[in-house]
Amino acid sequence: METIRGLPKEHAASATEVFWDGFSFKFRKVLRDPIRAKKFLLRTFDPEAMVLVVDDSDVLGFLGVTDLDHPMQADEWAAARDTYGFFGALGKSLLLAPLEQKPPPGALHVEWIAVSKSARGKGVGSILMAEAEAIAHERGLQQLVLDVIDSNPRAQALYERLGYEVESNKSAWPVGWLYGFKRYTHMVKRLS
Repeated sequence: METIRGLPKEHAASATEVFWDGFSFKFRKVLRDPIRAKKFLLRTFDPEAMVLVVDDSDVLGFLGVTDLDHPMQADEWAAARDTYGFFGALGKSLLLAPLEQKPPPGALHVEWIAVSKSARGKGVGSILMAEAEAIAHERGLQQLVLDVIDSNPRAQALYERLGYEVESNKSAWPVGWLYGFKRYTHMVKRLS
């Protein structure tokens, strides 16, 4: 297995597939058609915010991180407009807006992490999370933050094993029904 920072062209489509496989349950009601959704997502991913775990040519895991100086997504509006048309983009932008969060000062936000079905349980998630911590150290940030949804206790258990602590539990109302979860847990790992 190899860790790659960025989103090389030869891995972009596979990384988008891993992302869609991991998060389609959350986005299918909003983005609908998987082909258009993947086209839209591929245009919004900022390669500088991505980390991949690759085995030969297979993308096993995908990580997206952001901090105040390094946004994760490129021009979402232009990508939505080009993919869904003006009015489609307007609706999708309004529905996606509640999911967007700015990380607090001094924190790296683990925005997305997905592991391919074939690689689950093989340590890929731990490798990606270690890379997130390395990025935070390199950028001089004091903490890592993430949100985990109530329907993913396995991920929360991983984060707890890695030293993340629950900071708060929050309701996903009013958009939770749209994205397939009712609550989410905000977790923090303070770095020395």
